[in-house]
Amino acid sequence: MSAAAINIRKNAEDYKNYLSDLQSWESEIKAKDQAAKTAKPAQTPPVRQAASTAAPPLKQKPGAAGMVGVRTGTSIPITTREDSQPPAQDTDRALIEKEKGNAWFKKGDYERAVSCYTRSMQLDPSNAVLPVNRAMAYLKINKYEEAEADSTQGLKIDAKNVKALWRRGICRRELGKFAESKADFEKALVLEPTNKAVKDDLQKLVEKRARDAEALARPIRRRLEIEEVCDEDAKPIFMDVDSTRSISPLLTPAASRITSFAPKPAATPPQTATVPEVAAKVSPVKRAAPASPARTASPAPRRVITPISPANRTYTVPGTMYEFERDWKSVKRDPAVVYSYLKAIDPANYLKIFKNSLESDYLSTILAVLSTQARNHNDVSFARECMLALSRLPRFAMTAMFLSKTEKQTVRDLVAWMKAEAGAAAELDALLKAYDAQ
Repeated sequence: MSAAAINIRKNAEDYKNYLSDLQSWESEIKAKDQAAKTAKPAQTPPVRQAASTAAPPLKQKPGAAGMVGVRTGTSIPITTREDSQPPAQDTDRALIEKEKGNAWFKKGDYERAVSCYTRSMQLDPSNAVLPVNRAMAYLKINKYEEAEADSTQGLKIDAKNVKALWRRGICRRELGKFAESKADFEKALVLEPTNKAVKDDLQKLVEKRARDAEALARPIRRRLEIEEVCDEDAKPIFMDVDSTRSISPLLTPAASRITSFAPKPAATPPQTATVPEVAAKVSPVKRAAPASPARTASPAPRRVITPISPANRTYTVPGTMYEFERDWKSVKRDPAVVYSYLKAIDPANYLKIFKNSLESDYLSTILAVLSTQARNHNDVSFARECMLALSRLPRFAMTAMFLSKTEKQTVRDLVAWMKAEAGAAAELDALLKAYDAQ
C-alpha cells in the first residue's frame, strides 16, 4: 500500500474519532441541560448590585483531539466573541473618527487626519484599514518612517492587505530601501496581478535603480569648446634680463622680428619669469628678450578652453521617455534651460513621451519652472497648455496626490495669474481640481 493511501486511511480514522468525541460531548451537554430543567429552582439571594450582562466564558473542550491535521492529545481553545472584538460602542466611535479623518484628508489637512486616525486606532486596534489610512496621511506630509511603521502594523492584522503592501513599498523606495520596496510591490502583485498602479511603481523602481547604477559606473563628461586665440593688441609683459645681453631689433613685422644675444658665461643660471595667471583668456606674451639667440620670436597661439553655456546647447525634441530622461539630466539644474527645453516640445506629444511614467519629481520641477520663467516671459498660453496636457496623462491623479503643500500653492498661484491675464475661469477651476489644489 502506498504512503498516500496510508495517510488517507489515518486521516479518515482521526476524523471518525473526532466525530465520535463530538457526539459524546453533545450527549453530555443535553443530559446536563435536561437535569437543569428538572431540578428545583434554588432560592434567589437579594439583589445587591447591577447584574452583569457579560456571558460566562465557554469551557475548553478537551475531547476535540483527533481532527485532521491535529495531533492526538492536543486541545483546541474556544474563545467568545467578547474576547476577540471591542465593544460595539467603541467600534461605532472608531468609525466616526475614521470618517472625520477621511474628511480632513480630502480637504488636505493631513495633520488633523492623522489625529483622527490615531483616535480611531485606539478605539478599534483590530481594524487593519485604520493604520493603512494613517500611513497614507503620513505619506502626504513626507513622514516616510511613520508611514512604513503603520503599513507594517496593518499587515500584522491583515497580511493580505494590498494597499498596506503598496504603501509600504512607496515608503521604502523613498527611504532608499530598494530591495525591500521591490519585495513589497511583488507581494502585492501576487495578491492582485492586475493592479496597474503597483505594476507602474515597480517598473519605476526597477528603472530608477538601473539609472542610478549606470550613473555610478559612468564618469561625468563635459563638452568643452577649444578656441584658438592670438591677440596682437594684448599688453606686453616684460622680463628682467641679464645686463650682458644686447637686443638688436630689426625693422620687420612683429611676427618675424629677430633678436640676437651676446654670449654669456656657462655658469650663469637660466633666468625665469613668473607670468600671472589669466582667468578668462590667455593672450600671447610679447617678450623683449627671447630665450635663445638667432631665433625668430613669433607669438605662438594659445588654446583657451571655454565651457559651453547650457543656454547655447541644442537638443533634439524627444520622442520617447528614454530621450527625455537623457536630456533632463543635463538641463534640470538650470530653470532657464528647462523652460527653453519644454518650449521645444509640443504639449500634444506629452502622452507619447510620458505615457504612464510621469513621476512626481518631474512634475514638481516643471511647476517650479512655469512659476518663474513663464511668468517672467508672460507666456500664459504655454503655461496653460502645458499644465492641461500634463493633467490629461494616465494616472495623473495619483501623481498629483504626492504634491506637497508648497507645490499645490504654486499651482494655485499659477492659476490665479492665468485668470488675471487670460480669463477662462471655468477651465482653470477644472485645472485646480485635476492638480488636487482646490
